[in-house]
Amino acid sequence: MNDCPAVTDWRDGATIREVAQRYGTNYHVVRNTLLAHGVTAEEMAFRRGRSAWIRVRENHDALASDAWKRLEEGVAPVTLADLRGPRRNKALVAVRHRVWREMHARGVPVIAIGRFFRRDHSSVLYALGKVTAALLGGRS
Repeated sequence: MNDCPAVTDWRDGATIREVAQRYGTNYHVVRNTLLAHGVTAEEMAFRRGRSAWIRVRENHDALASDAWKRLEEGVAPVTLADLRGPRRNKALVAVRHRVWREMHARGVPVIAIGRFFRRDHSSVLYALGKVTAALLGGRS
């Protein structure tokens, strides 16, 4: 589908307000245009005034992949899509939690880890506590 100039400008990094000013219209017209051209509300919410989150999120794929690759040896084959997916079998969950711990140790905020893996931040906090307790207490 060919994008209109407003959508192209938004995809190139302009905010919705900047696009609206550029084309002499208002925020809601641009927002509805973006929706009509296949941009999801989640994408818009993510971009809206959160440029720092955009930079962080771009690094999450790399951080998660890096952590996952280091844990991959001796673990059943798991893809990053599996880690971000809804499945909850025991082996997959163990790897997912170890990746979360690795990302958190590198300074990624719990909320950002949750967003990247499509989980609530409280689930990430619980898992981090569980993994830490297992490492300190020797239990599984």
